[in-house]
This record gives sequence, C-alpha cells and structure tokens, in this order.
Amino acid sequence: MIEYVGVVSSTNDIALQMARDGACEGTVVIADAQSAGRGRRGRLWLDEPGQSILMSIILRPEMPASELYGLSFAASLAVARFLGSDCHLSAQLRWPNDIYIGDRKIGGILVEMSGGTAIVGIGINVNQRAFHDELKDMATSVMLETGQSSNVRMLAQSLADAVMKAYNEFINAGFQAILSEWRKYMWGIGSLVQIDSEALTLKGVIQGVEASGALLVCNSDGVVHSIHAVDTIKTMTN
Repeated sequence: MIEYVGVVSSTNDIALQMARDGACEGTVVIADAQSAGRGRRGRLWLDEPGQSILMSIILRPEMPASELYGLSFAASLAVARFLGSDCHLSAQLRWPNDIYIGDRKIGGILVEMSGGTAIVGIGINVNQRAFHDELKDMATSVMLETGQSSNVRMLAQSLADAVMKAYNEFINAGFQAILSEWRKYMWGIGSLVQIDSEALTLKGVIQGVEASGALLVCNSDGVVHSIHAVDTIKTMTN
C-alpha cells in the first residue's frame, strides 16, 4: 500500500505512527514535502516541495537486533540500482548511507527502529535545478545530472519496488549477498579521509568494508581500524 501525503513533519514520523496503528509490512509513505525531515544523527534534511522523492517504508524483519544493520546496506543498494536502471546514473554509496553522483550528494537514507519495526526513510533530489549557496557545491539532482525533469511520484513508486526487492534478498539470502554487490558501488576506496566521531578522530585511507559492515581505514602507521559509527567523513588532500 502507498499512502500519499502533502507537507508533513517527516515521512518517518508518519510511517512510525501508521506502524503503531497496525499498518502492514511494505506500507509506503510518500510526501510532497517535509517541514522537519531528518538525516543521520538528527541533522535536518532540506527539500523543496514536489521536487524530491521523500518516502518511508514500514518493515518488520524477523531477525535478531544484532543483524538489523544490514537494512541500511540493502536500502542503499536498492537506491543505487534504481538510479542506474530508472535514471541512467552511476551512483556511489558513501558509507554508511549517503548516495553520491561523482563528488555530489543526491540522496540519503535513515533507518529508525522501534521495537521489531524498521522505518526506512529515503530522500532523493529529483527535479531541483539549483541549490542554495550552502549546498550548491555539494549537492546534485537527477535533473542536474541528466538535464531532464521526471515524474517524482512514478520514480518514487519504482524506488519503493526496488527497496522491497533488495529487502527480500536480504531476508532470504543474507547480509553477505547484499554486501558483495554493495561493495561494487562503494565510494572512496583508496581515498585519504578524516573520520570524526564521538569516540575518535582518525586520518587514513579507506580500504573497504569488512564482513561485519564496518568501514576499514588504514592510518599512516599502517594500522587498519574498523569503524562502526561516524559523525563525518571528510576527504583530505595529501
């Protein structure tokens, strides 16, 4: 079921309330705009009305909580597949859940858990022709990349199908099957970056992602660190 809404605080908020009211797995909430959309760690997600895919999907995975980290990988893989097949764009997945075209962000994912329910929120820039000054050098859209406007609702429906397909693959084939393909889209292999988190600040070269989904970064002493959570990843110059 797809539920279309106008301007809401956040599609994740609406989807979570629907889940609490008994909405079935696979229910999709698609909004025209969000007044308080969220990114990772509470950051605001800004959008222009009618110009973006703004959706949340209700999932009820029957698996241990320790394995649910794989949902972000499955969802971001679905977005990369969708951008390739429906928009003819080559996406890169910037760990853990940002979607890039080249060096500019086109979308992001936020998975929020409540009990046994997962709300997968996805935002994709579609028909924006320009961005505000603070974003113009770091953001892009399907329109800016292809020169063509798109039917946002049709794309959103297609993306929802892609997410459900990847989710079912995750449930049936396991995380390693998802991760194997996810690695093909991974951004930043060999890049010098600075990792900032509550626990540490680390400069090093991205090596990849280990079997657990942790980011692997090798510092100047040759020590490889497994990173499980970050606040920011900044590209550095040698």
